[in-house]
Formats: sequence, structure tokens, C-alpha cells
Amino acid sequence: MAKRRRELYSSVRSINPAKISDYFRETQALIQDEAEDRLKKILLPHQYKRLAELQVKMKMRSQGVGALAGTDMADLLGLSDDQREKLAKKQREAAAELQKKVDEIRKQLQDDILSDVLTSDQRKKLEGLIGSAYNVKPRQNPLLNLRRGAPAKGEPSRPSAKTSKSSK
Repeated sequence: MAKRRRELYSSVRSINPAKISDYFRETQALIQDEAEDRLKKILLPHQYKRLAELQVKMKMRSQGVGALAGTDMADLLGLSDDQREKLAKKQREAAAELQKKVDEIRKQLQDDILSDVLTSDQRKKLEGLIGSAYNVKPRQNPLLNLRRGAPAKGEPSRPSAKTSKSSK
């Protein structure tokens, strides 16, 4: 498999830089399809079915409902465009709410730790070192980012492994 990957990626230098992300996406889809074909030959049907179930479980664990908005899962479930948009919107809302809660918990824990360890003079000195409030836009958790799933409204759709393979 590693040899095949090297063969496919060896021509990357000759590709137009504007099309390199498409090339990598299509090449990765091809490698994935070849790996699946090999697994189907190696595993018994019930083992392959269980592997597929575990893959879905892992996607759901890492991406939450965003996994359902992904092209493969959405196609398997037969989701309409409206359902995909609703899932993507709700996932974005949930991600924002989760980030807010994480920030609140982080601040509370930090305050609790500092109160337990620092003296009141040290806390005042720390406040002076920090200075006035400055709001920084928090980094978004990449696991909650829907770029892997359905595109946000107004974004172009991304090809799935099936469409990448058929376009070759």
C-alpha cells in the first residue's frame, strides 16, 4: 500500500498548484477505494460489516452529528439537501455553544486554581500584569469544523470518493 501511495504521489511536482488540492483529494479517494477492495478480499463478510459499523461509530464519536452531514453518510441515509443544511446549521450552533461552555469552565477552573494557590497580593499583581480586558476570537475546535462534512450554505460542494473515482 505504501508503494502504491508513493507511485500516486510521485507526479505531484508536475501538477498545476491551483489543482493540487483536487489531485490530493482524488488520489486519497483512490487509495481508500483500493484499501477497501483489499479488505473485502481479506475479511469475511461479517468481519467487513463489523469494520464498517466501527468506522461509523468512530465518525460519530469524533465528529458528532456533523458526520451525518458528510457526503458518504448523508448519501447512505438518503438525506435531502434541506436535511443536510439543517444538520450543518445545528452542528455549527452546537459547536458555538460547546465552545462557550468550555471557555466558562476553563475560566472557572483557572480562577479556582489561582485562588487556592496565590495570595491576594499575588492575584492583584497578576491582574496588573494581565492589564485591561482584550477580547480575542477563540480558536475553533477542528473536530467540530464541518469542512469535512456538508458545506456551509453558499459554499461549493466537495466531491465524494465515489464521484472522484468515476471522474477518472
